[in-house]
Amino acid sequence: MNRFLLIIIVFSLIIGFRLNAEDGMYPIFKISDYAISKMKEYGLKISKDDFWKNNDKSIAKAIVKLGGGTGSFVSPFGLIITNHHVAYGAVQKQSTPEHNYVKEGFIADNLESEIIAPGYTAKVLVDVKNVTKEFKKILTKRIKPSKRYKLYERKVKELIKSGEKRKGVECEVKSFFGGNEIYLLTYFYIKDIRIVYVPPRSIGEYGGEIDNWMWPRHTGDFSFLRAYVGKDGFPADYSRDNIPFKSKSYLKLSNRNLNKGDLTIVIGFPGRTSRLIPSEAIKNEVDSRYPEGIKLLRGWIETLENASKKSESIKIKNLGILKGLYNAIKNYRGMLEGLKKYKLYEKKLELENKMYVYAMSDKRLKRQYHNVIKKINLIYYQLRNINEKVKLLGWMSAGVKALNWARTIEKWSKEKMKKDIERKPGYMDRDIKKKKFYMRIQQKTYDEYTDKQVLKYFLNLLLTDKYGNEDIIKYFGLDKGISIDKLTDDLYKSTTVIDVKKRMEYMDMNRNDIINSNDSFIEFAALINSIMDRYEKKLKKLKGRLLKVRPLYYKLLIDYKKSVNELNIYPDANSTLRLNFGIVKGYSPKDAVYYLPFTTLKGVIEKDTGKFPFDLDVRVVDTFNKKDYKEYIDPELNDVPVNFLTTNDTTGGNSGSPVLNAYGEVIGLLFDGNYESLSSDFYFNEEITRSICVDIRYVKFIADKVNNAKRVLKELEKKK
Repeated sequence: MNRFLLIIIVFSLIIGFRLNAEDGMYPIFKISDYAISKMKEYGLKISKDDFWKNNDKSIAKAIVKLGGGTGSFVSPFGLIITNHHVAYGAVQKQSTPEHNYVKEGFIADNLESEIIAPGYTAKVLVDVKNVTKEFKKILTKRIKPSKRYKLYERKVKELIKSGEKRKGVECEVKSFFGGNEIYLLTYFYIKDIRIVYVPPRSIGEYGGEIDNWMWPRHTGDFSFLRAYVGKDGFPADYSRDNIPFKSKSYLKLSNRNLNKGDLTIVIGFPGRTSRLIPSEAIKNEVDSRYPEGIKLLRGWIETLENASKKSESIKIKNLGILKGLYNAIKNYRGMLEGLKKYKLYEKKLELENKMYVYAMSDKRLKRQYHNVIKKINLIYYQLRNINEKVKLLGWMSAGVKALNWARTIEKWSKEKMKKDIERKPGYMDRDIKKKKFYMRIQQKTYDEYTDKQVLKYFLNLLLTDKYGNEDIIKYFGLDKGISIDKLTDDLYKSTTVIDVKKRMEYMDMNRNDIINSNDSFIEFAALINSIMDRYEKKLKKLKGRLLKVRPLYYKLLIDYKKSVNELNIYPDANSTLRLNFGIVKGYSPKDAVYYLPFTTLKGVIEKDTGKFPFDLDVRVVDTFNKKDYKEYIDPELNDVPVNFLTTNDTTGGNSGSPVLNAYGEVIGLLFDGNYESLSSDFYFNEEITRSICVDIRYVKFIADKVNNAKRVLKELEKKK
């Protein structure tokens, strides 16, 4: 073999090995030196300080939390780019059979025509404070577990109350590494969000549930929103007098080409991972949470689908919840499949055995970690028994809007009699205005017929051996043959909580007036709340024990990892702002199959069948046939790039996260993961874990050549 050729091959192998997938969701405010050094190896051109500075301009200040998703400022005038499916709920709430913005899309011609995104808010992280010392006595003191939990809860509320004395902010306390580190996070809280540009469903949701979590993908999953504030620059409720938020930090869209092997950085709000949890917690997921959840979701989905056949209006109202349930059930199936396939419970047992051997290796360690593994797994076993009992009641309350509203009203009538600091989380003064707001907004998607069908579904489950609840069965006389159909009709005939004005009146009533209201759903809610309160007392005792044991377990795990030279240590995701890095790379899901990392416009056209979810917008086809888009063609692909794969470590909540290149420029938006790696929330497998992103060049192509969104494109090029 030619010696020069051999050197090239060896060098290529070294580079290929070096540019491998790596797990790691690093808190933006404490990115490890390890992560920075690895990114520099991959070509990073910006500094650590460019990512985060407390109360100062940085990339992090351009990232916003949009409910359960992520977005980012891409102009100095509050323009936010995110996923189509993140903005979906706002467009759905504004849609009617006459103006179906979900189907047709929406483009505002000017600021005045930008419409409110009902229920949407944006939070920008501005300050982080380490408050671990504030909890030291609570976590180490010898006190009853239930008292420990109560003191912990109170301290959290005190810190939040103190932090929110600043104007225009919202605070939260978050625990990292099982409580070994605790931080107070302060967000600039923007309450007026408006819809600017959303492509039609046939672009933004192309492929629908068939393609969800799958590759190859050909989806234009993007939308534009805008943040508005009062004239004084501080957050304000919606008003026509509000002005666009002037964002000091915003991201630039890249004009560079993107190639296989290029560095990709994702910054967003991943919801939850469980890589550090004990073995019994994983066993709970495999044996209970996912299999039972799949059964419940299947029936719930079928109930909503049947209700949606009644009319187009009902169908539109149910679109959002169905979209979420479709996503959830596919996620649950993939999670369960992966947990079993990769034997993650067995892997965790093996790891805990190694941790135990390490803990017993000398007297100091033995004294510090004695029985910690056994104790924490016992607590999780006991938690499972209670959680199984409350699961159905929780899901029923979430699914039946009338019950959800009634439970809030009944609980608030009790909590408001207490001092603010003594109330349950979610019922302090800071929370009530928000609760009232959402109780009004939810009316837009309320349908009585659907609500009745969902209630019937859950009540029938409460009659089964698995979920039977004696309190509810006896309360309604279901053990005496009372018809669930009649019971449901009677409940809705004798309630006024389904009227939005009456709900607001109830929220302002005192406890006695609520008790004497004789409202059927409020009486039902009182029963549910009392049942949940009984379980909550048991849960608080177990959680109080967990507060003391869990930090030790996590510390043992971290100490063990360090002892075997594992340097890539980071806390599980917990809906806080995180950074992770990877590269553009394909993967092999099975023998003899390899997926390339890019899809193109040609593939979009090839999937078009004219029937949902592959009913491609005819304007895309016309544009493709005209070939007048050379500025968006990738020279290597010789086509418009649509979606691409990266090795980034992401999960739910990262939807809408900007994907940045080595220069900190936006090259795409993350919108999904691949089905084979769903269980990466528990175990990161570098061979198959991939994130799926929409290429920013496709965003520009659709906005320019298909939807004629010239105003948005012009703003993206503007500077202060």
